[in-house]
Amino acid sequence: MNALPAFLLALALSSADGPSHARGAPWPRHQIGAGAGADGIRLADMDGDGLPDAAVGFEEEGVTRLYFNPGPERAKAPWPMLTLGPTPGVEDASIADIDGDGHRDLISLTEGRDRAVHLFFAPAEPHGNAASAWRHAMLGNRVRVPRMAYMFAQAVDLDGDGRVEIVAGGKNDATLGILYADGDRRNPANWRFQALRAIGWTMSILAEDMDGDGDVDILFSDRKPLSDGTDLRGIHWLENPGTEGLRDGAAWRSHTVGMRGEETMFLAVADVDGDGYRDVVAAGKDSSAPSVFFGLDRRGRAYRRMTPDAAPSAAFGTGKAVTAADFDGDGRLELAISAESADGAKAGVAIWSTAGDPRNPASWSLRGISGEAGIKFDLLVAYDLDADGDLDILSTEESEGGTGLGVVWYENPRL
Repeated sequence: MNALPAFLLALALSSADGPSHARGAPWPRHQIGAGAGADGIRLADMDGDGLPDAAVGFEEEGVTRLYFNPGPERAKAPWPMLTLGPTPGVEDASIADIDGDGHRDLISLTEGRDRAVHLFFAPAEPHGNAASAWRHAMLGNRVRVPRMAYMFAQAVDLDGDGRVEIVAGGKNDATLGILYADGDRRNPANWRFQALRAIGWTMSILAEDMDGDGDVDILFSDRKPLSDGTDLRGIHWLENPGTEGLRDGAAWRSHTVGMRGEETMFLAVADVDGDGYRDVVAAGKDSSAPSVFFGLDRRGRAYRRMTPDAAPSAAFGTGKAVTAADFDGDGRLELAISAESADGAKAGVAIWSTAGDPRNPASWSLRGISGEAGIKFDLLVAYDLDADGDLDILSTEESEGGTGLGVVWYENPRL
């Protein structure tokens, strides 16, 4: 066979693989910040510049960091950073306006010897001010707020009064409940905890109107059984009783989506099949394939489970977190998944995609996007950080090389 002329060969390669990226190759990785034990990432605009900033807990270092988004032109370099703490054994960090002053604050949850909820109230100018300008309140060392190994929290206005409550849960025979405060929210003595139910190990807590009645319900996943053998694992949601019963734990009716009795990891919500109903996507501890629970009604009572039937991938670890987004611009949602046991040559972040009916388990295929670097990844967030028109993926990694890759994002080559 005669060889193609050089210019035709270059054109063929360009058309097949994109301008500078081989099809199937890892996405370029950029480091937002380094540190030991980066454990989960949550985004929100902290400084009011219209760009999402990142809250990250560093478990091994015992501190929580805020990373201020420098904008698309500088997003590939390390971001400006503020360290708050100490927060020993931090497991989760998120951003919300807790005291209603118009400035977003930081929520940091800890396990281990600390076992508390830390609130850091922001000054008027959070970007550029020293940590000493932030006011700190610690919840969990008083009778009204229990001490436990707190794992995850979601700030949300449950009663529609314009102020957020904090839904939080722990692990090891713990409780899922609501933190609320009457009066000055900067005063730890004003906070109370309303227990909703026992929980073995809180993974996700999402604020969703699951039954379409106009108020916010609590969707969550439970990873472990209780020590007495009671098995509450799976995906569940608690039905908001409205303002009358908000502070009555018995009034929150429980419903199950699926994965009962399975080790359920992080969740995401999206309309994967485009039928207008809410679907729930979950990662399972023992699988590289997420499960999609396709909603069959608008009241959140009926679901059909689909798990891709591709053989377990030796090139990917076991599932940790998942998010749904259109990464390739074809109008369909893909499922990005992270792993926590991506040792050796395994990829720690991958994408499941389908070119057919998303409800057909045989239509899905998996490809890694992170390369071999990284062992234990966590939450995934989809956002167009470089403003090039496609969605990138942010995550954290806490085990590579003994200290972890830190806070990273993967640049979508749009292949």
